[in-house]
Amino acid sequence: MNDVKILFVDEEEKVFNSFKREVSFLPVDLYYAGNGEEALKILEEQNIDLLISDERMTGITGSELISIVRERFPMVVSIIITGYADFDSIIKAVNSGQVCKYILKPWNKLELIMTIKNAIEYKRDKELILNLKSQLREKEDLLSSLEKRYPGISSVKKDKEGNVILDLEG
Repeated sequence: MNDVKILFVDEEEKVFNSFKREVSFLPVDLYYAGNGEEALKILEEQNIDLLISDERMTGITGSELISIVRERFPMVVSIIITGYADFDSIIKAVNSGQVCKYILKPWNKLELIMTIKNAIEYKRDKELILNLKSQLREKEDLLSSLEKRYPGISSVKKDKEGNVILDLEG
C-alpha cells in the first residue's frame, strides 16, 4: 500500500480530520478538497489512486465529480460516502461502474479500512490487467510481422495423437 495517494472530498474539514485519524496507521498520502472544483485541481497535479467523496456538496455532487473523474482520470478508483438515505444516484453510480463502493456516515472503522484496502487492490489489479493487455498486443504484433516475413511460421503440424511434427527438411 506504499505510495498510495488518497483524495478525500467533503465540505466539512472536520469530517476529513476524523477520516485522517481513522486511517493514520495506513502508509498512504492524504489530500483534502472542500469541493469538487478543488478536487479536480488536485487530480490534475497529483497522481491520485483513490478518490473518496461525500455525495452531498454545494456545486458538483459526489456522483457528478466521480463521473467527471472517470472520464478524465480513468485509473482513479472512487468511493462515495454519504450521511443521507438518497440512494438513487449512488446506486446508479455503483451500477454503472463509476463507484467501487459506497459508505454510510458515520462509518464503521473496520468497514472503512477494508473498503480502502479492497479499492487499492482493485486498482492494482486494473493496472496489472492493462499492462498484460499491452504486452499481449506487443506479442500479437510481433507474431503478425514474423508471419508476414516467414509465412506459415506460426502454424504447427500435429499427428493423430497430438504430437508436434517437425519438418527438418523444409
